[in-house]
Amino acid sequence: MLIHRTEPCHHAQWIKPVEIHLPLCAALEIYSPLIALDMLMYRWPNDHGSEYQQARQNCLDAIAGRCDLEIARESFMAASNHAHVLNVH
Repeated sequence: MLIHRTEPCHHAQWIKPVEIHLPLCAALEIYSPLIALDMLMYRWPNDHGSEYQQARQNCLDAIAGRCDLEIARESFMAASNHAHVLNVH
């Protein structure tokens, strides 16, 4: 789903949440680029590789309406996998 470029999308949610498990924290279901961005900026492990940078940018762009929500979700999953915090069932 691509939001109109001029409309901020703070409320947009992913169809399927991403489950992560951060150190010293219970498993979390991340259901939006806004929450994912909060995790990336304030609660993420110190591993800030290219996957982290891409996820952060895609989440920012999704919130601003400049990026497809699913692209932001997939890049957040890639960053989570790279940081070894992605829960896979």
